Amino acid sequence: QNLLIRVITRSPDSINESEGKQGGLTDATMMCILFLATTMLVTSPTYAAPPADNRTCKELKGDEKIKKIAKLLVKHADDEEAADCYSTLIFEDKAKVFEAVADERGLSEDLKREVEEDGKAKETRAGQLGGQAEYAPAFQGISWQQLIEWDALIALYGGTAASSVVSSFGCDNDLTDLDYEFRFSFASTNPDGLKGGSPVPLVDAMVIFYQVNFGGMHGYGDTLGSSYLCIGDTGIAVGGGLDYVRPRLVLRQMY
Repeated sequence: QNLLIRVITRSPDSINESEGKQGGLTDATMMCILFLATTMLVTSPTYAAPPADNRTCKELKGDEKIKKIAKLLVKHADDEEAADCYSTLIFEDKAKVFEAVADERGLSEDLKREVEEDGKAKETRAGQLGGQAEYAPAFQGISWQQLIEWDALIALYGGTAASSVVSSFGCDNDLTDLDYEFRFSFASTNPDGLKGGSPVPLVDAMVIFYQVNFGGMHGYGDTLGSSYLCIGDTGIAVGGGLDYVRPRLVLRQMY
């Protein structure tokens, strides 16, 4: 290839001089050389543009697929391709989608900090209560309190969305940590069978993220006929904001 490039870049005088010494190059020969050199330049990997990645989400694997889903969800939370691709992921990878969305939104460090701080607060409360962590606000009338786990069937059968949401510094008895308290207008007589989830990928990934990192979402019930979930403000921001999460985060009494 270098030899052919040098032939092309030779000046007319040098070509004429070569012709005089070697008997000359015919026009047909020169045309062949130019054509061959041009073809090699066009097809050379050095000059070829990188191929466009036109693969669909389902054709991707591992981290590539997770990042693709995250980008689609940040661009449009209800993206159909993202939802279709999300449904093919295993449980742990769905939690990674939430982490990837946090990274896309520039909230990755805030989310990690929230996880670390909530984990430390949980350990402190557990020590104070003799091994049983307390998540609910400190007032009388609490009938139960425990972690609410994710259930895949909610994506199929749905559930009840929160009737109201308030911001609360006392949701987990940590006055330095802002949380959102979701109130559901029904009582649970069997909180072990009370499950959380969502029919949309972004909120579903949020619920799974909290299960992977904490074992579930902080929940409790009162004696007035309501159930509650407590979720950190960063988690809600990553999940699309309060207006998006509120009607799509649901609870269902599975048994």
